[in-house]
Amino acid sequence: MLALVVLPLLPTGPYGPEPGLRPRELWGLVLVFSAISFAGYAGLRIAGPKRGYAIAGLLGGLVSSTAVTLDFSRQSKQQPNLAPGLALGILAACSLVCVRVGVVASALAPALGWQALRYLLPPFLVGVAVALLLFRHSQVDGAPAAMGNPLALGAALRMALLFQVVLYAIAWTRGQFGAQGVLWSAALLGLTDMDALTFSMAKLGADPEQVTVAARALGVGLLANSLLKAAIAAVLGAGAVRRYATGGLLLVALAGGLALILL
Repeated sequence: MLALVVLPLLPTGPYGPEPGLRPRELWGLVLVFSAISFAGYAGLRIAGPKRGYAIAGLLGGLVSSTAVTLDFSRQSKQQPNLAPGLALGILAACSLVCVRVGVVASALAPALGWQALRYLLPPFLVGVAVALLLFRHSQVDGAPAAMGNPLALGAALRMALLFQVVLYAIAWTRGQFGAQGVLWSAALLGLTDMDALTFSMAKLGADPEQVTVAARALGVGLLANSLLKAAIAAVLGAGAVRRYATGGLLLVALAGGLALILL
């Protein structure tokens, strides 16, 4: 209903100053957040709090790991007893980003996917290792609170508006300080949309002389994305999410940073 009826009726935009207000894109984000909340609800019903949030995180990571991090961090303050499972879901979603970027890059530009592997594999392995450790040693205390509305539409709307504010903040930063080449632009774009970065680098990587730069740009974007999600978990999360998700994401970022420096 939300996708079939409302989404086609909304204008595309943009309206206003750069980057502009895009109603259809914002509503698409609302649908993403709502779908993630429902995936969490379904995962809890099927597999229980601990495994359920891991499943929801993986499913949500196929769409938007940043949205998973925002939503699960928020939930950890509302239901602290579920924080270990929520932290596991965040790490699962964020680890899947490396796979998604690698698969899309390889499909669009095979040479780029091969070059980018050196920057994607280390953070992926670290993320999986931390998630497995958390899965083996964490416990969820108690049962989840009743979810009257698994779609969490109000929270999804607030998150979508926050995303729009972030876009304006990045546009202002670029206007003030300018773009310092492909890698600086990749860091900015990695804060908001890894898929957009992957597509743009795939076009750049179609030129054999630019494959190395494009691959490094994907690594830089992933590093920025991991740091952003670590900050989200630290600021918006509580309990185990603040401890384990933030710490795990910082380790993922460290692995990505070392790969950029050493390789």
